[in-house]
Amino acid sequence: MLNFQQLIEDEYKSAYESAYDLTLKQQYSEPKIYLGNNDLSKRWYVYFSYRNPETGKLTRQTPIYGDANTYKTKEERLAVLTIYRRVLLKLLKQGYSPYENNTELHTKLNTQPKNNTVTQKQNTTTTTKIVKSADSGLKPVNTDVLEENTKQIPQNNQETQPKVNQTVTKTTSGTATEDQTTIEEAFKLDANIKQNSLRSTSYRSYSSHINRFKVWLQKDYKDLKYIHKVDKAIVNKFLNKVLEDSSARNRNNYKASISSFYSTLVDNDILKTNEIISIKKLKTNSVRNKTYTEEQQKEIFAYLENQDPTLLLFIKFVSYNFLRPIEVCRLKVGDINLKDRIISFRAKNKSLKTKIIPSILIDELPDLTQFKDDEFLFNYNKLGGYWEATDDTKRGTYSSRFKTVVKDKFKLGKEYGLYSFRHTFITKLYRALKESTSPHEAKSQLMQITGHTSMAALEAYLRDIDVELPEDYSNLLKD
Repeated sequence: MLNFQQLIEDEYKSAYESAYDLTLKQQYSEPKIYLGNNDLSKRWYVYFSYRNPETGKLTRQTPIYGDANTYKTKEERLAVLTIYRRVLLKLLKQGYSPYENNTELHTKLNTQPKNNTVTQKQNTTTTTKIVKSADSGLKPVNTDVLEENTKQIPQNNQETQPKVNQTVTKTTSGTATEDQTTIEEAFKLDANIKQNSLRSTSYRSYSSHINRFKVWLQKDYKDLKYIHKVDKAIVNKFLNKVLEDSSARNRNNYKASISSFYSTLVDNDILKTNEIISIKKLKTNSVRNKTYTEEQQKEIFAYLENQDPTLLLFIKFVSYNFLRPIEVCRLKVGDINLKDRIISFRAKNKSLKTKIIPSILIDELPDLTQFKDDEFLFNYNKLGGYWEATDDTKRGTYSSRFKTVVKDKFKLGKEYGLYSFRHTFITKLYRALKESTSPHEAKSQLMQITGHTSMAALEAYLRDIDVELPEDYSNLLKD
């Protein structure tokens, strides 16, 4: 008996589109992708419902995720699940059911008719014509089939997406279909979709990568016209160029963006598969933000008391409320509720997050009634005011300010930064909690304070900053 889950796995490996049986659509719901609220620590999957033959009601089925959750970026994980969704939808439209033995149907759909060989021989002997493609040279095409199929191509919906020129052709062996979407049309389609689906900051970074890839194609492969000719080998050449000019981390970021671009094309039936997913990520040697020693932290705080009180308050939001620097930059005066002692902000993985404000930080706040609620708490050079700049620009401004005022003064290396204060005080808090409770209880309390979404995520973070160190084990080494 063919296992339904295994069937999807097998089909995923060679995913392609074919003719669909649309008569069974009422039997199931349209497969959708669950993104775990954009939290990579949660499981992402494809879910759907199928009509239970006994109850007659649509019943939620076992989610499909395969190896999708092994990928560590949103773009890669979404690209994998998009293919799983397409494969699942294909099987459902062909009549496969999670409630039945699909062996007979699978055999029927995948067994070639006996006269198939004869048909192929007839195809190879029909009249052919040499057609010149703008990007692939001379190509033999069956002119009878070409004329017949080009008449049957439906018009695209021009209201919602850029016009895409698709031409279906068959070679003399009668086996190939090709999409004739130009490179320019593909980039326009993707830009239209991503502008309406990504946050402005995400789109800015994404479009920067894609535009550089596009310019490189126009320069190094100017004779190419159609997007399906831009294959894995060409993308690899571009990624090697990025690696040569920058770093493995930057190359991996470009790879993720281009993979997302190709997933969009697959999802819009322009390409059959996303080959870019199979390009491996390179190992990176990242520079981790080190924690400050207690002596360093006290010296920096004392120095900033007189030198730059605004920067010191910025750092205390990172240190005492465990906000990330970019989250501090987003704070507006109205986000701080002194009556209830809570603060609301847009976090890394959620649209809105709420935390308590500890009294140690409340005591440091100025009189906020002098500002309007819609003013940013931290302006580019003072407290309060309006600041027309992106989140990344604001974070960069305070990072540069920290380098000039603090790092240069104390001769700190690149492994120290604003983020280091978050590591420092989380380490301090965890060790203090562990003195009076068990490690598990200490982590449970810490998770509520830091805002980590799961115990696994918190434990991974604590391991990364080496917060848990063993006691002296010298006695175990003695003879």
